[in-house]
Amino acid sequence: MMSNENGLENVLKGAVTNLRNGKELKFFARETHRDEQGGTLRFHGTMVDPEGNSSFHLSSIAVNLSNKADAGTEIPLTDARVLFVAYTRSGATTEPRHFYADKEKPGFVTLQHSGERINGKLQFTTEALGGDSYEVDVIFDQGGPSLSQ
Repeated sequence: MMSNENGLENVLKGAVTNLRNGKELKFFARETHRDEQGGTLRFHGTMVDPEGNSSFHLSSIAVNLSNKADAGTEIPLTDARVLFVAYTRSGATTEPRHFYADKEKPGFVTLQHSGERINGKLQFTTEALGGDSYEVDVIFDQGGPSLSQ
């Protein structure tokens, strides 16, 4: 679990729906990361894969923007500022499967940030890979009060 300097928890939480079978999966990642490498704004959350069969199977949701957005700005995924959005599943002995956002379908990221704190909402549908595709609806909460599942 990552915490900020005030001991408050950072989470990425919401739902990921497997569109092949219609199963909605709870996504709750306490393992989060945010940085501003090379002028970009990147953040992601990682948890044990809700569709995996061991604790070695992980899933993550990641966003990479070309720069910080204005607070409260909703950025469509087709905007050039959105460099990367994906839902990734990986196992201990397999290559990660990256389900990239399908920019032909509606999707957006909304950010609110102040100093080092960043909060936001992310909605997107992935492109199909191996018969699977996903609908992702999550919020990124950095610096909120400690949360439980």
